[in-house]
Amino acid sequence: MGGIMFTAPWLLGFLLVLPIIWWLLRLIPPAPRQVSFPAIRLLQDLVTRQQTPAQTPWWLLALRLLIATLLITALAGPVLNPQAEIDAVGPLVVVIDNDWAAARDWPARQEKLQSVLQEAERANRQIYWLPTTRSSDDAPLVVTGPLSVASARALAQRLQPQPWPATWAEATQLLDGLDDKSTVVWLTSGLGGQEAEMLATKLQRFAARRIIADVRTTPLYLLTPPASDTAQPSLALYRANAVGNATIAVAAIGNNGETLSQIPVRFGPDSTRTEQELTLPLDIRNKVARFEIIGPRSAASTVLLDESWRRRPVGLAGDPAESANQSLLSPLFYIERALKPYADLQTNDLATLLQKPQSALIVTDQSLLTQQELTRLQEWVRQGGMLIRFAGPKLAATAMVAEQELLPVPLRTGDRAMGGALSWSVPQKLKPPAASSPFHGLTLPPDVTVTRQVLAEPVAELAERTWLALEDGTPLVTAKTLGLGTSVLFHIPAAADWSNLPISGLFVDLLRRLVELSGGAALAGQSEALAPYRQLDAFGTLQPPASAAEPLPADISQLSLSPRHPAGLYGTAAGAKAFNLGQALSPPAALPDNLVTESYRSAATEHNLQPWLLLLGFALLLADFFISLHLRGLTSLTKFRNKATQALKKVAVIAVCVSTTLTAAEAASAPQEAIELSGQSSLAYVITGNRFLDQVSESGLKALAVQLERRTSLRQPAVTGVELARDELSFFPLLYWPLDNSAPALSDAAVRNVSHYLQHGGMILFDTREGGNSGQVDLRRVLNGLSLPPLVTLPDNHVLKRSFYLLDDAPGRYAGGTLWIEPAQNSAFDGVATIIIGSHDWAGAWAMDRSGKPQFACIPGGETQREYAFRFGINLAIYALTGNYKEDQLHAKALLERSAP
Repeated sequence: MGGIMFTAPWLLGFLLVLPIIWWLLRLIPPAPRQVSFPAIRLLQDLVTRQQTPAQTPWWLLALRLLIATLLITALAGPVLNPQAEIDAVGPLVVVIDNDWAAARDWPARQEKLQSVLQEAERANRQIYWLPTTRSSDDAPLVVTGPLSVASARALAQRLQPQPWPATWAEATQLLDGLDDKSTVVWLTSGLGGQEAEMLATKLQRFAARRIIADVRTTPLYLLTPPASDTAQPSLALYRANAVGNATIAVAAIGNNGETLSQIPVRFGPDSTRTEQELTLPLDIRNKVARFEIIGPRSAASTVLLDESWRRRPVGLAGDPAESANQSLLSPLFYIERALKPYADLQTNDLATLLQKPQSALIVTDQSLLTQQELTRLQEWVRQGGMLIRFAGPKLAATAMVAEQELLPVPLRTGDRAMGGALSWSVPQKLKPPAASSPFHGLTLPPDVTVTRQVLAEPVAELAERTWLALEDGTPLVTAKTLGLGTSVLFHIPAAADWSNLPISGLFVDLLRRLVELSGGAALAGQSEALAPYRQLDAFGTLQPPASAAEPLPADISQLSLSPRHPAGLYGTAAGAKAFNLGQALSPPAALPDNLVTESYRSAATEHNLQPWLLLLGFALLLADFFISLHLRGLTSLTKFRNKATQALKKVAVIAVCVSTTLTAAEAASAPQEAIELSGQSSLAYVITGNRFLDQVSESGLKALAVQLERRTSLRQPAVTGVELARDELSFFPLLYWPLDNSAPALSDAAVRNVSHYLQHGGMILFDTREGGNSGQVDLRRVLNGLSLPPLVTLPDNHVLKRSFYLLDDAPGRYAGGTLWIEPAQNSAFDGVATIIIGSHDWAGAWAMDRSGKPQFACIPGGETQREYAFRFGINLAIYALTGNYKEDQLHAKALLERSAP
């Protein structure tokens, strides 16, 4: 809306005093010009050609009146294009969507929210605050208020979008308890649906309402994961509004954040869904860790990938011509049909296949292997390959030594027939796999039977090596570890003459799971719930899971997105399963067109004119100053130099006085600060520059300080963040240093400061926060320049395990990692270690939110593990403060006996 508004219009009344100002200025003309009167030039300068004015010139008077007008107008608070206010007298209810859809342009929403609060401040209205999305602790929604505008502004600054849907039904119920005379402003994310429309209907009962949305100006997209069970996967992309043609670029991102490829995705004029096939080379496809829509980042525009996405090269030993004939009698036919959607298949002779990288090799009973080929194949398996063999008459009759070494179990000569005219037995069905088998969890069709099989010799390891068996207990699939690889044997051929398994869907599942195992998929066959490993925030960035996050069940087909099951990675660093928004959300729908809304981006943006008017007034005031100097005759170069010299001398004297005062004050305050730090026990953490990491470190050490005061006689220590290159470290007996690969290398000043700290007895706890998965943090790069002593694993009898509590382990948020420490014999400080390195994320285990609840889950021990993490922190603090005092106390009896006469 155009025009100008004044926030303090009553100040414009001072414009009425401008005539008085004009009259006063006319009475005060500039000072008369001074004329030098030397005796030698008496006659020349007796008569002055320039006359001194008797009153202020009119143009100077007008300039000063203009300056006064500008100052009065600026103090009145002029606003250009003020936003329209709602004519209502009740309080203001702010309903704001902070769900996954709101993250796509969050700064614009924050700016609009501040504008709404500014309107409320001008009208002096109370605020009721209602976000529609649950926070990360899954607490129910509440209406906060009545609030002052300052309090509401503080809540708005802390508000962040969440990567799960809004709970509009819960918000609708909360609106029932508010006064109908209130004014409601709903800052919606633009999503529609039944619950959103119910909320919009509920707003009709209030005296005034505004709905702010921008789904058309800022399109709303949802990217879904590509299917991994097809030979040619494709990306599906949704949008909330069909607004003409649109082309979106989707980037394929690698593990290190590099862009591997860009895929253009096009929408038709009336389409809300589009699909684009992915034609990535195999080596590029297997490096992709996520897909992202190029543009504003959000969890909805991000798709995480796991091991199920990667297509592995699989070699089929056989004749390529036979494979091309697609004969139903060929075992290769059934194998190709089963694996073609999931793997990159190559059919050739064994020697050619071994020359290329392969995740798995499949050999049927039709292939006759020479002694040389068996030797090379055995060496390939030992180096980490997976060999999948299919038995038959030829394999059962072989007597080659290398062939027997490759087999998981010894085989009997010949085969066993079931269900024939001369057989007493009937065709056998399959027995459910054991829990230790990679096939555990697969559904076994009741119509799959086996009529012939190659039997295994009854050896001691037979049960352990059996992955799938018949109902009578005889093995159907056996496997054994050979070096770094695995040898798997099907005791039937890959054709349909001995069993109908090759023509069943179970055959596809068996081979697919074996191929997944061949690439090291740690979750292949996983049927149990997976612990949260990393979760996506609303902006599509992976973060440690929140405290409310729960394990992901095996079946996620009906799982809803929530704080308890956020999108992200579940499992461990060695193998994680991806759970994305696109798997749990319906296609996005926009708000109805008949709903009257306004945009977040107004056509005319509101501008505060006060600073510009003050700046113009100051410039004119400066111009008036120089004009006055000119009228007084002080603009002559010589006179100006003399005046300037005198002014500079005065400024120099004042500067010297001020500098002396500040130096004295600083000299007085520096010892005072040192006295304060020296007079109390302090815990410090290294400021890494990563805001999230620094907040966790501060919160964790503060919680540890509370426990120290509660459980020991130590007064609650202060917690301080230090910058390595600038701060003095000698005041802190213990320094917690969380390491991060994204942190820059240490500067020379930081290296000197840390080295000085360690050389004078300081103690540093380095935390790589890897949870036992060593290698993720490059210690050599992060700590480049520091001279660290040799380290050993923490001994069982070390004083760190006995300084206060008796401990067997030192868990943090993660358990099971190795704790490295400087050996006592190498320490120059009475055997007290200066360096401790671990990967347990202790600050994450100690960290508490404002309500005193843990911020992060401890894996796998839960709250019991958190208690032991606090006990280790207390032991560490006591060890840092007392050194080997406890060690001496433990040996006090022996020392007394030795000193006795």
